[in-house]
Amino acid sequence: MTSLQIYIKLVLICLLPLLGCQQGSKELESPYSGRQVWAVAPLMNSSGNPHVQLERFTDELRNQFSSIPGLELEPLDRTYDAMSKIGLTAVSNQGDAKKLLAAMNVDGLVVGNVTAYDPYDPPKIGMSLELYLSDHIFKPGYADPGHLTRQATGDELVVRKQHRQPVASISEYVDAGHKRWRDRLKLYALTRGQQADPDVGPTLYRINIDLYSEFVSHVMSQKLMADERLRLESEGIIKKSTDGSILP
Repeated sequence: MTSLQIYIKLVLICLLPLLGCQQGSKELESPYSGRQVWAVAPLMNSSGNPHVQLERFTDELRNQFSSIPGLELEPLDRTYDAMSKIGLTAVSNQGDAKKLLAAMNVDGLVVGNVTAYDPYDPPKIGMSLELYLSDHIFKPGYADPGHLTRQATGDELVVRKQHRQPVASISEYVDAGHKRWRDRLKLYALTRGQQADPDVGPTLYRINIDLYSEFVSHVMSQKLMADERLRLESEGIIKKSTDGSILP
């Protein structure tokens, strides 16, 4: 390694954690003003790979959502218990999702499907997610699904939202061999307590499928939350964000 290469590497070691902090500051919070209780349904597998560890993947996705300020996630055990009581072995359609949402009496339910899974370097994971919300009353500028008894007074306009279908539906194919995801993975690894070396940290996340699944779960949770925030903004329920915090 030449002196110039050593110098460049040292500069990267110093700068990337700072970039990671900037990225971290843009991670999304819940767009709701009050606490919201969500649940994550067991993921399904349509990838064609029978080795997907669905329960572990589901647990990681739940953990990622629970790390978002303003969201509280139900334990997976409660989700499984509720499914058993209403005779569901899987959540495979909108009817199943609405039944489980009602049975658990939560504000939101995330339903997902692993659509692609290749654990070999560079790993590739595809996933789709849907968000179902309970019917709530909102007034423009105040998205608070926890306040079900709020009434209109004075000039307040109360709008009732009837969610017959998922309010958000997203999908991604996260290929570690693609530059876009290599860059995102590098920042993620360096802000998650991995070694500060800009080569070693991302490599660990790439060669360890459990760590890579964690990264993909993070990407999906952020994307779904961004999609939900944009929906609420477009419907006039909350004000548009001006801090540039919406992640692509």
